[in-house]
Amino acid sequence: MDLAIPAMDGLSLLQRLRDDNLIAGVPVIVLTGRYSASDVEQATALGVVDYIAKPFDEGAFLASVAQHIRGRAAAPSLA
Repeated sequence: MDLAIPAMDGLSLLQRLRDDNLIAGVPVIVLTGRYSASDVEQATALGVVDYIAKPFDEGAFLASVAQHIRGRAAAPSLA
């Protein structure tokens, strides 16, 4: 997700996602042009699995996505 979104601050949206029990465990990768130590700290505290600043390396981004997809696929089922 991007932190620079219309009508709502991205960190506020991330907090709403984390507060929703149905989707709270979905891994979130931040890909944004908004980069500050404060943003990284807040996003990390909200459980993002990666924070990538624009401009970004496409290979690194795809590797991060693949890593977290594999991690979810390998996670045991709670059902």
